[in-house]
Amino acid sequence: MFSYLDGWLNTLLTILVILAGIMIILLIVDLILVSMFHTILSRHNKAMDVILMTKYDNIKKVIAVFQDANIKIDEKIINTLGAIEPITFKEQDTLQCKQAREELTYLRSEIFYLFRKNPTLENNEQFVIAKNNILEMDVVYRNTVAMYNADVLGYNYWIRFLPYRWLFLLFKVKEKEII
Repeated sequence: MFSYLDGWLNTLLTILVILAGIMIILLIVDLILVSMFHTILSRHNKAMDVILMTKYDNIKKVIAVFQDANIKIDEKIINTLGAIEPITFKEQDTLQCKQAREELTYLRSEIFYLFRKNPTLENNEQFVIAKNNILEMDVVYRNTVAMYNADVLGYNYWIRFLPYRWLFLLFKVKEKEII
């Protein structure tokens, strides 16, 4: 490669150039993968936002059906529903979103408990549709969370990739949390 240099120096410089080229290629691959995972995580986050909003809306519909049927609903259920801010579903890895998800789970459990106590609602079409939507959203949400968590592991791996960890630390790229 460097024919005007001594043999040993030529070999050394050739090896160094090849190693530098490999390191640059690895850096490019690492940056592409981190960018790709970031985009995928953003899409999962949007999907989970839509799923949780749908579940929230269906829980509101079920509560309205209970009220129309003059079924007594505990004030705690109404207050819990009122305390949930749907805007918190935008970012899944925040503490507020985690609390809102737990409140939705609590509401779901209470609604299904009230349903078991009032089997006359089995014939109410609005209730059946909303109940089935809630059950389907739970399944879809669990699947989406599983995909999100798998992609979080990939994202975290590539930002901690040893030769370039310093680069992500320099730009303060933080690891994502598993939901």
